[in-house]
Amino acid sequence: MHGIIFDIKRFAVHDGPGIRTTVFLKGCPLRCQWCHNPESINKEPEQVQKTVWLNQKAFTKTETIGRKISDTALWEELQKDQIFMEESNGGITFSGGEPLMQHQFLSSMIRRCKKHGIHSCIDTSGFAHTSTIRELEMPDLFLFDIKHIDKDKHLQFTQVDNELILQNLRFILEKKIPVRIRIPVIPGFNHSEEDQEEIADYLTQWHQQIEQIDLLPFHAIANHKYHRLEKEDQMLKAASIHSEELEKYLPIFHQRDFRVTIGG
Repeated sequence: MHGIIFDIKRFAVHDGPGIRTTVFLKGCPLRCQWCHNPESINKEPEQVQKTVWLNQKAFTKTETIGRKISDTALWEELQKDQIFMEESNGGITFSGGEPLMQHQFLSSMIRRCKKHGIHSCIDTSGFAHTSTIRELEMPDLFLFDIKHIDKDKHLQFTQVDNELILQNLRFILEKKIPVRIRIPVIPGFNHSEEDQEEIADYLTQWHQQIEQIDLLPFHAIANHKYHRLEKEDQMLKAASIHSEELEKYLPIFHQRDFRVTIGG
């Protein structure tokens, strides 16, 4: 079985517990205006022009983003990091893009993790057909994005509504799979106490099952990626949000008995 990935990040400490190796799978059905990984959206490998400056001269070369790889070859590559995972109670996180778009390949990798006793985690937007979720080999942990509760605003900023996302969250929680909720805090979208109150109120019904909530401040760091891919950066003029700005939201979640962090 083969999948398409575009990066492997080693020694990650914000993608789940312990020291982790994060695999980024290519392809995403959302079009979030603030996407930090626009190179992940197209599900197929793509070529871009990369300019390198040397002695005040520009040299342009073609670079391919994304590669096809078998589950066996990927596993052999990931096993090189097993000692660091074991010593730190870490593991492997599958991110994207949206890893659920390659759910059969993803399930194969999760099964390998279980067979070898390695903690597995899926970092997901939660947007997938219900049948995909039901067929999925469940990981040890989900990092599950909740961006907004308002259906229309979610559609406006991501080009999909949140109906399937919330259905899938309910299904996963009812299956008793550990979940950490991640909330990307975005200027002009959900950066207000009212927005965060709405999210907290919705999640309260599961406050005993949700391990923690991570508030993730927007960072204006992806403009060069949009430029290389010749895509419009819709957040070009938006300023980064400093972690301190999110401290005012902590009481909203604490009052509802949630464990909450800033930055994951």
